[in-house]
Amino acid sequence: MERGTETNKRKQLGARSRTAILDAALQLMSESGYEGASVAKIAKLSGLPASSIYWHFGSKAGILAAVMERGAEAFFSTADEEAEPGAASNMESPGELLRMRFQQARRSAEEHPEFLRLLFLLILANPGDEAVVSILKRANGRGRALLHAQIAEAFSARGEEESIAIADRFTVTALMVFNGAFLTV
Repeated sequence: MERGTETNKRKQLGARSRTAILDAALQLMSESGYEGASVAKIAKLSGLPASSIYWHFGSKAGILAAVMERGAEAFFSTADEEAEPGAASNMESPGELLRMRFQQARRSAEEHPEFLRLLFLLILANPGDEAVVSILKRANGRGRALLHAQIAEAFSARGEEESIAIADRFTVTALMVFNGAFLTV
């Protein structure tokens, strides 16, 4: 077997192992929280030894960071999908564009419920672990920035300064509504 082929197979196996670990960790953490998802349980569910988990992620906090980053990427990619070309310019009012954006957010929540469940479990548990708190702040900051940009986009016809001022005022309220809606479902 050629050395390049062997290296590619090893990379593919490593990528599959990493994915299996992240899938198992997401499932366990979204069901039992961060504290309830031990490395031993993740190893059992993924079918991989704990040594593989530590090799890929270094620590339980490293697993959480990877789970949250992968989940955030999938969640926010769906929530920020590009509308049909020219759709924003064809909207008659900011409300229409916001409605479209909130429908995208709803679809993202429906497609990625484990990520949101884990995010809220971590927030509600108020972890003392600085690494976990940092991960939560990054995910929250990314969501806030996306929502701010979408609100500003909806009011862009009023000019940049006014649209940003409107987004500044309504981003927190919109987040509270979204978070509250998710928690009550």
